[in-house]
Amino acid sequence: MTFLEKYQKTNNKWHDKVFIIELYHLAMTNFNKKWSIKNTSQYFNISIGLVSENLKIANAIHHNQELIHCKTRHDVLDKINNNEG
Repeated sequence: MTFLEKYQKTNNKWHDKVFIIELYHLAMTNFNKKWSIKNTSQYFNISIGLVSENLKIANAIHHNQELIHCKTRHDVLDKINNNEG
């Protein structure tokens, strides 16, 4: 199963999609130093902004694992933006 297929089939938890995007993006940047957020957004057919937000959320969760218990990705963004994350 490709990253894209896994992303498309994941409907249960918001953080699953966040981590699929993060893992794919990190793998590709390791493989190709010129890889960008734009390339990742094109692969998943989502906006650059969504990729950027998901990478921001993943990074915040790595620093504060309690954030994974938020109900939505928007709740995490609110906490990050209010310096709670």
